Amino acid sequence: MIKKLFAQANRGILLDVIVFVVNVVLMTILSRQLTNLFHQANTNAIAQTAVALFCLGLTFLQPIGAILKRRHAHLRKPDLNHVPLGCVFLPAYFLTQLLFLIGASGQIVDLLS
Repeated sequence: MIKKLFAQANRGILLDVIVFVVNVVLMTILSRQLTNLFHQANTNAIAQTAVALFCLGLTFLQPIGAILKRRHAHLRKPDLNHVPLGCVFLPAYFLTQLLFLIGASGQIVDLLS
């Protein structure tokens, strides 16, 4: 099973697993930094702008990357299941995943504090 994961055909899955693990680790660190930024945003206008830009970046960058990658994946492997409205459902899925990661990392930060 592990040997199949390192095969040439599955390099995308391996990359997804690595990116997920790195995201989970970095989200805990980022949550602490974000907590400090939120405390500063109560009084500082520049910190408020940084919080808004950060949230917009989190909301849009991950789904945009997945949507752009989707077309190339279907061109490379035409036998993939094609969902006609995938461009509508994929952003909702990634937003849900993102909210889960943010909530989980916030809980971890609370436990470690």
